[in-house]
Amino acid sequence: MIDNKFNTTKKSKKTLVVKIMIIFMTFIMIFSIAFLTACSNSTNSGDDLVTSIPSDENRDTSRDKNGNGDISSDVEALTPIALAIVIQKSGGMGASNIPGFTGNRLDFAIAMARASLDALMPDDYVAVISFDSTAALQTSRGEPTPLNGMLNMSSVNRPQIIQAINGIRLADGTHFVPALELAKEQLLLVENLASRHILFFTNGTPMHNPTISNQFIYEMNKSYGITLSAVCITGTFFVTENMASYGQGNVFRVFYEEDVRNLPNQLFVELTRPELRNKD
Repeated sequence: MIDNKFNTTKKSKKTLVVKIMIIFMTFIMIFSIAFLTACSNSTNSGDDLVTSIPSDENRDTSRDKNGNGDISSDVEALTPIALAIVIQKSGGMGASNIPGFTGNRLDFAIAMARASLDALMPDDYVAVISFDSTAALQTSRGEPTPLNGMLNMSSVNRPQIIQAINGIRLADGTHFVPALELAKEQLLLVENLASRHILFFTNGTPMHNPTISNQFIYEMNKSYGITLSAVCITGTFFVTENMASYGQGNVFRVFYEEDVRNLPNQLFVELTRPELRNKD
């Protein structure tokens, strides 16, 4: 009798162990299946992320530079602007003292002038002007035309505008007024615009009393509505700040690595702000 009970107990223990093993193996199998399924889904998600990036020909171009919102209707409604890009090329622009940038002040101004073109639409107009003690129209066609050096931002003209910017070389002397006079002359050649604007790159050290150029900017803005933004490249900030103030625009400083990184986006925002883009 005792042997039977012992055998029965032994069988029960074996049965219990078998059941526990079955439950454990079942749990392992379920966990393995779930893990493999999760890995498979994760891999598919990555593939979907890659294939969801459209090619150039299929990319949605109806959004703004930051990818926000459908702006196609707004773009169609916008009236073109005329922009004069004015770059100082005097000797002081040869200093290589810009943190985080390899090159001199003029190299930086040229790079940022090119970057500013990204804010423009094909119907916008651009003139590129360089100056030292005198001013030169870099986008001049070489022969008299109704618009002289004003070029619209079509795909045909864009390479010529970039070439005009890249062609600026260092010279001597610094006088703001000849460059401002030439910019005004060019901007007034174009009609039916939302605005006329000057983007002025300088180290802020003219060889004359800044009051002279400030007075010219003030009168140009008051009489013709021409606005001006200034970029001070490791120079005299208060001079460029006053220029932008009289020109009803903004001033941007380039003194630190952070300034170098931020400037392209700042210029984009400046040239697309409603005050410039909305015709009265």
